[in-house]
Amino acid sequence: MANILVKIYAPQEVNHSSYIHTGLFEMQALGLIDVKIYLKLKTYLGTIRIEGSRVYKEHKRPQPKTSYYKIIDKKKQKTLTIAIDLYDAANQFSAYALSHCDVVFKRNYETKYMNQLPKSQAQKIKRFGLSFPLNSKNYTHKNRMFFGLIINTMHLNLKFDKNMFSRIKKSINVNLNEWRYIQKSRALSNFQHYAKSRSNTVLFQTRCFPHQNDTDVKEIHEQRYTIIKCLKNNFRDNFNGGFVPSKIANELYNDALTNLPTEQKLYIKAVKNAGIVIYTRGLSNSPAWKLPEYLSQGKVIIAENLTAELPVPLEHGKDVLFFNNLEELVSNVNLVLNNMKLREELSKNARKYYENYINPVERMKYVINNSFDYQIIK
Repeated sequence: MANILVKIYAPQEVNHSSYIHTGLFEMQALGLIDVKIYLKLKTYLGTIRIEGSRVYKEHKRPQPKTSYYKIIDKKKQKTLTIAIDLYDAANQFSAYALSHCDVVFKRNYETKYMNQLPKSQAQKIKRFGLSFPLNSKNYTHKNRMFFGLIINTMHLNLKFDKNMFSRIKKSINVNLNEWRYIQKSRALSNFQHYAKSRSNTVLFQTRCFPHQNDTDVKEIHEQRYTIIKCLKNNFRDNFNGGFVPSKIANELYNDALTNLPTEQKLYIKAVKNAGIVIYTRGLSNSPAWKLPEYLSQGKVIIAENLTAELPVPLEHGKDVLFFNNLEELVSNVNLVLNNMKLREELSKNARKYYENYINPVERMKYVINNSFDYQIIK
């Protein structure tokens, strides 16, 4: 029996939180902690939103993509409740978590928003870092997690109106699809192992989001389209990728569709085979899943600058090469195409960053240690 017990409260989504749970179950397999799963019928209501200089609170809305845990140090008999907020929006926070939890870890962390919260709340919030969906072979009580997810989904959508049944059905279908996706194609082993690539292939495969009317989404689509066209024009013989076919991509960007397979396992294989990869932001300037995937494979990464603040920042010229515009993008690609020594350094340091700061075991060690005021796990 380990000295540390982590209680997982069955989440209301599994796509994002699967990274956290993978780390916890892998730690259990190493004998570092014990893990138990609990069902807690609670909607965790309350969202704080910052716009400009004003702070708004929505009392009846839970903060999406936020999961809850209890960490018990059995040796010192100390218990902490923590929340992990993996939502895209940097300007939104769980009011419930800030009121009821000892520590809140936030994926898309920006200091400018923390400074507008009351000091007592801001002090609870810590940087979480990069994450992406994963599945652990060491998962225990998987059925309990699955049924907890379904029950929580039903409870969250239980509002007695004419749309109740259709709303519950839609939400359950979304979670079922995400559950299958995690189980089928997001094995941790796909990202723990990698091989160096000396290929000159430049890879940028991306997708369109379904809600094209949102301003942020339109801007992301146009940015990605412009980058795809730029890469095709400048690196015609070396470029692979484009938009994954979809209704919006087919209608608006049919001259920029990918030339690669889109099935998840084949896409991961394409990433492994590529030499140079391109990264751009996710929704609401959030750090997209591509970045930790790229780092896991020791890729040479040409990346749009991040606004999210990481616990350990990525360094330009060491871990990645950042760009601010198309000219810098093209210049950086040409630089690494013609400088094998730089490529090897960037590749080595990218993989090292993953091992030290993104590997889910190391990330959850960081979470547990930074929840307490002393080092609980070495």
